[in-house]
Amino acid sequence: MGKYNVKCTTKKSVFGSGTPYFYPIPKLFLQRVGGHEAYGAIYASQRGDGTMECKTKDELIRVLDALLDQKEILRNMNQEILRLHGQKVYSGGYEVVKLLTKGLKGLRKSFVNL
Repeated sequence: MGKYNVKCTTKKSVFGSGTPYFYPIPKLFLQRVGGHEAYGAIYASQRGDGTMECKTKDELIRVLDALLDQKEILRNMNQEILRLHGQKVYSGGYEVVKLLTKGLKGLRKSFVNL
């Protein structure tokens, strides 16, 4: 147990594998399970709505301390989230559903016309 009374024994995200990258929330990335997950942390840190991957418990605590002590970091992340939301960065899931729904309607019409 550390300063924040948490164990760093799991490498799984609370969101499940690969999903937090496209949520409109500030992201604190823990050590990844698979190599492909590195790109999510890199992408989020480049966009400004997430941190780089924290590979050790000490690194995690340093980043968490910075987020809690330096309010402008979290404020900037939230401002970036609002900007990205305006650009529809987080709406990928909605767009997929729209495409599928549109495609299914077209598919139904095809069957009706047979």
